[in-house]
Amino acid sequence: RQGGVRKAAELAPIVRQSVQLLRATMPSSTIIDADVPMQPIIAEVDGVQLEQVLFNLCINARDAVGSHGRIRVGMRERDAGALRCASCRSDVPAGRWVELSVTDDGTGIPPDVLVRMFDPFYSTKEIDRGSGMGLAMVHGIVHSHGGHIAVETRAGAGSTFRVMLPPGGAVAHVPPPLPAARPA
Repeated sequence: RQGGVRKAAELAPIVRQSVQLLRATMPSSTIIDADVPMQPIIAEVDGVQLEQVLFNLCINARDAVGSHGRIRVGMRERDAGALRCASCRSDVPAGRWVELSVTDDGTGIPPDVLVRMFDPFYSTKEIDRGSGMGLAMVHGIVHSHGGHIAVETRAGAGSTFRVMLPPGGAVAHVPPPLPAARPA
């Protein structure tokens, strides 16, 4: 992992550009669109890393919808309440967040995959279909930005990944790792 350079940035141009680039990689029978509000939404981000997050989530959504389907990339500000992070299993602190979402109308995620999908080296991808490290990378980038990831899924009805980022450059408190135990 590299730290990257974070700066306060309006997210709409990053999201629109990412969706435009992704359209070129999707089958013509897969529709990908963006729901981006007109008012500026600002967060302190590394734009390249944020694009990596969107690319990885959209590629997984493409795999879920198969040869025909719809992927929607959304962005909004929202108050978080009663959300649990699917990757670190912590409660998302209440308060104002910037939410980037990727929703597909694919197959949904089975419960046994849902509990392990952010683990490094865990993958359901077939050989020659990618490294299987996409969601582990998403986890690392989002959490390094002080964010969290919520996932909603239903069998046969698709999935929504909600990337929650602190707004306007305010980084959410992430507790430091505990020191290693010292031998006696």
